[in-house]
Amino acid sequence: MTSKFSLLHQVRTHRLKQAKEEAEREATLYRSHMEDEYQKSISETSGSSGSNVKRLEEETEGKIEKLKISTSQVSSEVVEMLLKTKFR
Repeated sequence: MTSKFSLLHQVRTHRLKQAKEEAEREATLYRSHMEDEYQKSISETSGSSGSNVKRLEEETEGKIEKLKISTSQVSSEVVEMLLKTKFR
């Protein structure tokens, strides 16, 4: 009778060890999957912010060029107005 209990105890212990190992494998796989998802979201986010920076730089350069053109057109008019005012 004792050997029967001993055998049942060994079987039960073996099953518990197997269940623990399987749970650890699943937890490791889950952690790995979540880390991959996190890294993917970081790379997507940083990529989009990089493209936003580039777009904003291009828009800024365009606005600066427009301002340069408009000031060069207006500067001659301003000089004429000043000369007229000065020599009146």
